[in-house]
Amino acid sequence: MSFFSTLDSTAVLTGILSSLVASILWIVILFRVRPNLKVSPEMAIDIDPFTKDIVYVFKVVNQSPFFKIYELKCSISILQIIPSHNGEDTKKTEDRVELINDNYWVLERFNPRHISQWFKKDKKLKTRTNYAAQFGTKYDLKSVINDPKNRKIIRVEVFAKHPLSGFSKVKFEEYKHGSELVGGSFCSGNCFKIK
Repeated sequence: MSFFSTLDSTAVLTGILSSLVASILWIVILFRVRPNLKVSPEMAIDIDPFTKDIVYVFKVVNQSPFFKIYELKCSISILQIIPSHNGEDTKKTEDRVELINDNYWVLERFNPRHISQWFKKDKKLKTRTNYAAQFGTKYDLKSVINDPKNRKIIRVEVFAKHPLSGFSKVKFEEYKHGSELVGGSFCSGNCFKIK
């Protein structure tokens, strides 16, 4: 009597099927574990307290209550809008927008005690908000958007890496109208309110 004749075919089939299901489930879970970040829908036009220059600032918030974000890198591109027969295309211009600080090594995980700020935007926070970061540039972005001759948009690109899976995510935010550049500075925490 050989080894293979004693094997039950249903047991072998069950083992193969359960291994396949477990592998698929693990891959789905692994692909869902990516950085969960949000970029501000508006840019703040603020004054640098040291140089008194005008600074255009956008904010990035880590929305995950469980994981930090590593290797956060940001860039700003100016895109030229090119009309086409069935819509609009864009191309990157040669303009180089230099950020004051374009990367962070780590953004901490979201502090669940700050959930109340979703409902009360003006609530004063008593703990640190090191899950949010602001990036700025002194490049005159308002003149780029408000130029009627050259239709241009501003694209912010944020690259982040997840600490557990190592997967990365690139988040884009585009600013197309002058109304998306608001005077003031961002409130602290997970909100994007500009005062």
